[in-house]
Amino acid sequence: MRSGLYRTLALLLESSKNSQWVSVKYDSPQILYTGDWKLWPSPLDSQAAGKHEECYTAQPRAYAEYNFHGSGIKWYGTANFDCGKADVIIDGNYVTTVDSYSPTRLSKQLLYVNSKLGYGHHIIKIFCTGNKNDKATNCDVVVESFQHLAAARPQAAVYDGDTSAHFR
Repeated sequence: MRSGLYRTLALLLESSKNSQWVSVKYDSPQILYTGDWKLWPSPLDSQAAGKHEECYTAQPRAYAEYNFHGSGIKWYGTANFDCGKADVIIDGNYVTTVDSYSPTRLSKQLLYVNSKLGYGHHIIKIFCTGNKNDKATNCDVVVESFQHLAAARPQAAVYDGDTSAHFR
């Protein structure tokens, strides 16, 4: 029994050595956005032209969807006074609701992580609920990037979704 436990631990340690987090920015064609998502800073701001760092929505039921092949996922976004709640759905199953309110703007925040998925194809959806806590001034949901945990020797990933991202 003990040798089986040691073997399992050794396999886990070895698999963690052969894995890496792969980052995909908010503007990647691998992320599908539905609903009304906007770039931030606004493209109308002449000082911010070409310096976008994220996209956001406050439209209930709008979502960002990312298809990936791996065993873990991270969602990075902004927490701020105007940010609200988002539902996290993985492979069609509700996982949790994230409240991204903060009294001050905090960009590049790890809003969700799951590193215990079975290795394979997964889909994460970040849904804007349209809800906020009592302190928030709006219900914005922000996507800066996703990271997925992939094998160091990548296998061919299959992506069958729409590869166009549309912003207003």
